[in-house]
Amino acid sequence: VVESSKISFRSPWTIRVTVKEKEISGYIDYNNQYLYFDKDGTAVLATTDKIEQAAYIEGMDIDASKVKLGEVLPVSDKNVFKRIVEISQLLVKYELSPDRITCSGSELNLYFGNVEVLLGKTNYEVRLAQVPPILQKLTEQYPDKQGTLHLENYDTSGQSVRFVPKEAQEGADTAGQEDGQDAGEPQDTTGQEDGQDTGEAQDSTGQADGQDTGEP
Repeated sequence: VVESSKISFRSPWTIRVTVKEKEISGYIDYNNQYLYFDKDGTAVLATTDKIEQAAYIEGMDIDASKVKLGEVLPVSDKNVFKRIVEISQLLVKYELSPDRITCSGSELNLYFGNVEVLLGKTNYEVRLAQVPPILQKLTEQYPDKQGTLHLENYDTSGQSVRFVPKEAQEGADTAGQEDGQDAGEPQDTTGQEDGQDTGEAQDSTGQADGQDTGEP
């Protein structure tokens, strides 16, 4: 996608053309096409072709009837586009390739196989730095285990990071419903029996369920 172009004459017989491409941050599904947007959330291209290295974002809540090329996508929280840019850059830095990126309200979540990673809305640099070593430990200790890695409230290396298996979340939800209560967030319902503590990031010493994922 061309953002601007400039033509200059270097000599009577030489023409120089300078083209600046618009940087695409991501894309969403839109009317059986892919709608690409830049770092500011401006819709720049609608096409059936996929552009390499652009992040595919699922679940972004937009009013399709108000979408116009050249204008910012109609979303409730326009800061989400800055978050997408930041996360995309950090994914490259930490050599991470999520299978999916989803948008839930103002928050972005990543999926690596069976593992959902909740990132929240801030501190992405610190949080994503924990992902590679933790995923490695989860692969070793809980192969093919489906669940959620809670990083949405993580902000220091002294905190523990918890992985909650899917069956533990479902069990907590069921128990809460049977008691006529809201099961709440998964990280608040698993306790030491249901969830696995991945240990303190960088200085991992957690022993939840008698297992430790080691130092990220």
